Amino acid sequence: MDFFDSHYYKGMKILLCLIGRWPYQTLKERVLITIILSILWSYTMFHRMLVYSNYDNYSSKHEVILETISPLIVDTITFAKYITTICKMDTIINLLESIKQDWKIYTNKEEKKILEYYANLGKILSLGYVGAVYMVTVLFMTEPIVEQTFFKLFQNETIPKRFSIPIYWKTPDIEKYYYYLISFQTLNTNFIISITCASDAMFINLLQHVTGLFSVTGYLLENVPIEENSEENGQKKIKDVAYEHYVRCMRSHKRALEFAENLESIYVWCFGIVITLNMPVMSVTAMQLTTGTSNVIQSMKYGTFAGVQLLHLFFYCFMSQKLLTSSSVIPECAMNGKWYLCSVKAQRLVTLVIMRSQISCQLTAGKILVLSMETFTSIVKTSGSYFTMLVQMRNV
Repeated sequence: MDFFDSHYYKGMKILLCLIGRWPYQTLKERVLITIILSILWSYTMFHRMLVYSNYDNYSSKHEVILETISPLIVDTITFAKYITTICKMDTIINLLESIKQDWKIYTNKEEKKILEYYANLGKILSLGYVGAVYMVTVLFMTEPIVEQTFFKLFQNETIPKRFSIPIYWKTPDIEKYYYYLISFQTLNTNFIISITCASDAMFINLLQHVTGLFSVTGYLLENVPIEENSEENGQKKIKDVAYEHYVRCMRSHKRALEFAENLESIYVWCFGIVITLNMPVMSVTAMQLTTGTSNVIQSMKYGTFAGVQLLHLFFYCFMSQKLLTSSSVIPECAMNGKWYLCSVKAQRLVTLVIMRSQISCQLTAGKILVLSMETFTSIVKTSGSYFTMLVQMRNV
């Protein structure tokens, strides 16, 4: 059985295979799926652009722009993530191979237990995240049908058929083919959203693994074996096992640092695009929620959409904060060990570990903004400021 067919990583593998970005797929499969997704994405974007010159079902072009700006930004973010998985394929393969090697290197019961804990946590977080994204996408896309059903059952009214995201269809009879078209649009959108789900699921699993590596290193530093006495040819001999143990700690720490550095190199520019575009999309959605809804169902639609945008941003900042925290506790773990009972030779290695841990590992957006929970708070505040400005401009 392939290593990534284990229950820890199987969900990530399936999602990446679905979008043709699993590194161990055949080249033919990856190219074919990439072409299909590109056609679907281009087809959707083309018809979405046509609506700017054909907006008969909307009161004004301003309303159409307001309705389409958020989905357009989300599509751009999705495209950036897909390009990242293509351009950084070699680095992704290196990290996946490192994961397989780490599970062979750390064979001690406690070490393996730590890796299993973080791998299982990554599986749970990624499945919960992906489930929430798919659920919100379906609710968002089928909101017009729910609204029509509500008015027909409870108010005995028939309202005009519309789409959740304004789009222009070159068919003379939209009423006749409405349910086919909205089903196609929902299915197509879910395929595109699969790119975001697969990319983020991979990010979550990779980050959980490197967090596990730092935890294993911390465990090793806190549990230093003392010197062993042995006899050879009737003479007492002291074996400096602490020195050998600290050498292993340094190698473990180096593996974690290299893994974190490669992870940063994969997502640094993708995060820059995501953070830059996330602020305006949250502001626009908040404005739609407060000023652009005509009933409870539309309020739920925009409220849910705003919630998943916050969840998306929160996950990036929260996971990045975990990396920052796990790498910064290494000096404390080194001091908690029984280094004072070790030889001077071994104690020098402790000093080297502490010196290398002075700068915590971090993920950045475009090498400018460090992602953390503090950053999350700042971005939400900035989005609130943009929201206030947009509302004032709308009221002018």
